[in-house]
Amino acid sequence: MEWKKVAFAMCLSFLIGFTYSGQGHAQTISQDSVDGIVEEAAAKQRILMEGTYTVEEIKEMMQPFFTDQFINVFMGETMFEEDGFFQMLGTDFAPHITPPLESDAELEECAVGEGERICLYGYFPALNDGPVGYDSHYEAVILKNEDGKWKIDGIDYDYTPKSDQNEPETVAVTAAGQIGMPSDLGADHQNAMFFQPLTTLFSVFSFIGR
Repeated sequence: MEWKKVAFAMCLSFLIGFTYSGQGHAQTISQDSVDGIVEEAAAKQRILMEGTYTVEEIKEMMQPFFTDQFINVFMGETMFEEDGFFQMLGTDFAPHITPPLESDAELEECAVGEGERICLYGYFPALNDGPVGYDSHYEAVILKNEDGKWKIDGIDYDYTPKSDQNEPETVAVTAAGQIGMPSDLGADHQNAMFFQPLTTLFSVFSFIGR
C-alpha cells in the first residue's frame, strides 16, 4: 500500500498545480498597482536627469522598477559616461523615458517578445502648435513578470491597442482593473478546464481503494 500512497500524493500535487495554472494566462494584478509602479519608475528617471551617478547608484535606483535588460539599454542609449559617472543626454527627446500617461490609461495583456507581459497605454491627441508637432497616437509602458514581480521592460511610443488590431480580445479586465481569465474562452470551456483534473483525481481515488 505504501507505493499507492506515494503515487496518490504525486498525482494530487500535479493535478492541483494544473488546475490553478489553467485559471488564467496572466498573473492577476490591479491597474492601481501597475499605475504605482509606472509612477515610481518615472520619478526615478526624473532624479537621474538632475545629476551624475555611478553604475551602482543607477542600478540601485532602477532595479526595483525596471528589468536588467531595460537598464542596460537605457544606460547605453539615454546616458553617457564621463570620468566614471553617468548622466542623461541633454535633449527633450531622450529615448526610453516613461511617457506621462494620464489617469485614464488602460491596461491589457500584450504579446511583445518572450514571457508574460502587460501594457499600460494612453492616448496622445495630435499636437500642431509650436516647433514640435505629432499626429494622434498611443504610447505604452511594457511590463514583464520577472520572478513574480512586474517591472518595466520597454517603452512603445507608437503602440497599437488590441481594440485597434481587429483581433478578438484574449484577456478580460475586471471592474477592479485586473488582468483575469482570457475572455475568448467561454464559460463551458473554463468549467471544463477546472473539472477535468478533478475527474482524473476521482479515478485515482478509485484505484487506490482497490
